[in-house]
Amino acid sequence: MSGIPYFNFYPADFMNGVRGLSPQEVGVYTMLLCRIYEENGPVDLHYLRLYTYCGMRESTFRKVLGKLVELGKLEIRGDCLTNARAEFEISNRADNLKNKKRAGEISAEKRQQKQRAASTGVERVPNDKNTNKNNTPLNPPEGESAARPVSRRSKDQIEKPESIPEQLWSDFLALRRKHRAPVTATAWAGIEREADKAGISFSRAVALCCERGWRGFRADWLKPEDVRAGAGTSAPDTAQAVTLNGRVYTAQSIKRVVFEALTGARTWPADKLGLEPGKPGCVIPPALVSEVRAVIAERSKPKSEIIPFQPRMIA
Repeated sequence: MSGIPYFNFYPADFMNGVRGLSPQEVGVYTMLLCRIYEENGPVDLHYLRLYTYCGMRESTFRKVLGKLVELGKLEIRGDCLTNARAEFEISNRADNLKNKKRAGEISAEKRQQKQRAASTGVERVPNDKNTNKNNTPLNPPEGESAARPVSRRSKDQIEKPESIPEQLWSDFLALRRKHRAPVTATAWAGIEREADKAGISFSRAVALCCERGWRGFRADWLKPEDVRAGAGTSAPDTAQAVTLNGRVYTAQSIKRVVFEALTGARTWPADKLGLEPGKPGCVIPPALVSEVRAVIAERSKPKSEIIPFQPRMIA
């Protein structure tokens, strides 16, 4: 097993994601998610291994997996099985571990410097006029420069993420310094989470912060044109934006709510989305409702009319 033995779990997100699934489907979904985290990324689509891992018959496993893929819970990418949210969390976890490792190295280096200074046996004079309050010489010897003390802020700040251009990251750091807010691992994780929720890239979120003077970023601050401007840098199924009652949603999330409401899996959230589809005054785009109804109609056909889901076998 190449992954580490834990991952972040968000109960509210998980319960919203599995609402409407059968206990059997929830079980398979959970087992396959854990398998993806174990492998630290996508897993081979090897049916024998996977249905044995889930403790199921092959025919039942194929049926359940087909439904999970159809609902967008899992994704078949080439010869692998994956989940977009799991990949995001794995990548975020790797960045956090890298930043913690770097902070530990800096801390160890500072301790070694203090030990070396103490071993010289030289006693510093507190009121020496040739030093400032940080005991840094005011007039260092020729050819040498006064060492600037390492501040706690620079130690806590993370390194530049690979997906952010150098100039953009420099501008963002200047903005955060103006607000006296270092870009810590926790602060950056919040920006990534909100950018993922809005369906835009991390670099687009940082660019919006710099353009508008935002110290942080929240998905509900965006206007529809902001999301459209960022489209093409995110996954295609979440880049589409729909504005309802002043809030921005992804098209995929609206489709899921409509599907669950039309199939009776949940009640329609009228407090957030207004009147339900089919009633006069409904604000849900008709095109989205039509797509969902087509999916439901296809699934309601007699079994003899439906082409069974038959993914390619992997040796």
